[in-house]
Amino acid sequence: MIGALGTGRVRVGISGTPRSNWCGRLSWRALRPSTSTLRRLLRKGPRRYWYQRSKQEQVRYADHWLEPADVRGLPTVEGFSPEHLLLWKDAVPRVTVPRLMPANRLKLAGDELVLGAERDQEARVYPTATLRRAHLVNDRLAGRPFLVTFCPRCQSGMGFDPVVSGQALTFVVFGSYQGAMVVQDEQTGTIWAHITGEALVGPLVGQRLEAVPLEVTTLQAWMSRHPHSMTPVSRKMALVKPVQRKRMQEWQRRSVSHWDDRLPPDTRVLGVLVDRHPKAYVVDPHVAGPRLSQDEVGGVSIALLAWPGAWPQAYERRTPHGVLDLHLENDKVVDQFGSTWNGNGRANDGALAGVALTPLPSILTEWFAWAGYHPDTQIGHLWGDRRGGHDRPQD
Repeated sequence: MIGALGTGRVRVGISGTPRSNWCGRLSWRALRPSTSTLRRLLRKGPRRYWYQRSKQEQVRYADHWLEPADVRGLPTVEGFSPEHLLLWKDAVPRVTVPRLMPANRLKLAGDELVLGAERDQEARVYPTATLRRAHLVNDRLAGRPFLVTFCPRCQSGMGFDPVVSGQALTFVVFGSYQGAMVVQDEQTGTIWAHITGEALVGPLVGQRLEAVPLEVTTLQAWMSRHPHSMTPVSRKMALVKPVQRKRMQEWQRRSVSHWDDRLPPDTRVLGVLVDRHPKAYVVDPHVAGPRLSQDEVGGVSIALLAWPGAWPQAYERRTPHGVLDLHLENDKVVDQFGSTWNGNGRANDGALAGVALTPLPSILTEWFAWAGYHPDTQIGHLWGDRRGGHDRPQD
C-alpha cells in the first residue's frame, strides 16, 4: 500500500481498538481487559490506513470519537477543505456479501423506513433500523457488485456501482466530511463522499461512483410491490435506535465548512444534481410523496416520480418522442400520448410502452449536508396534493 501511494509520510495503524498508539504497534495494556477485541483482531487482522494522524494538538470535539484526519501531501479534489475531514476513531463493523433471508420474516413495523433496490427482477430491501449500525453494505445484486451506504447523521441512503475502471472496490467507513459520512475503499485507500459518490482524497481523485437508484419508502409499501424481496442478515446489522438530535448539533457545526441558514439544518430535502446545477426540494419527512412534480433545472426538464408510499426520485423528461408533459389522472401518472408511468420512470402501456426515463442523481437527505456539498444550490418546495400534486415546485 505504501509503495503504491509513493509517499514517505504514510503510517500503518490499527483501528477498532481502544487507545491504540497509531504507529504500527498495538497497545496490549489497552487490549488486556477486552479478550473479545483481541479475538477479533486475531481473526480479521489489523485494518490498514494510509493517512497519517496529525502531530498537532487534537481539537477537542463535542463527540469524543471524532478527530481531524491529516491528508497533507495527498491528492485532493478541487475545493476540498481538509480541516473539515474528520476520522471516526471507533471502527464501524464492515458488512461484505452478507447472508440473505426473505424480507417477510423481518420483525419490523410496516411504517419502518427502508431502502429498496431492484435489478433484473431481483429485489433487495435494507431497513434503516439495521443500517444505522453498519452504515454500509458491500453486497451483490443480480450477480453484480452493489454498494449501499447510509449516513444516520444526515438521514440519507445511496446506492452505487462500486466498479471503477474494471475493478470492483469494497468499502469501509472512514469518517465524515461536510457533516455527512465518507467511506474508504480497501483497494487504493481513496476516500469517497457518500452524498455525491465523488473521490475526495487519494489515488482515484477525479473518479465518481455511478449512482444506482435506491427507493426510500416504508416496509409495507415496498413489500406490497415486491413480496419476494430478500434482506441481508448479519450480527453487525443489529437494530439501532435513531441518533439523538441534541448530540449532533455541535458536531454538525464543527464539520461543515459552509453553513447555509436559508433553511433549518435538519430540514429534509430531495437534492437533485443536473449537469452541475444543484437544487434542493423541501419534502415532508413524515408523509411520503408527492407522486409527481415537474420542473426545469439548468435548462433540463425533469420529473420527480414516486410510487405510492415512497419519496420521489428525479428523472429527465426528454425521450426520443420529445419532452413529456405529465399529469395525474385517476391516481396514475399519464403523459400527453396517453401512456402511464410508474415510480421507476418506465412507461407501462400506451404509445411509449417500455420506454424508460433517464435517472438523475438525487438523494433524500438533510439540508445541512446537501448545502455543505452544494453551496450554490437552489431551493424549491414541493407543494399541492400530498397524494401526488403535479404543480410546479415553488421557488
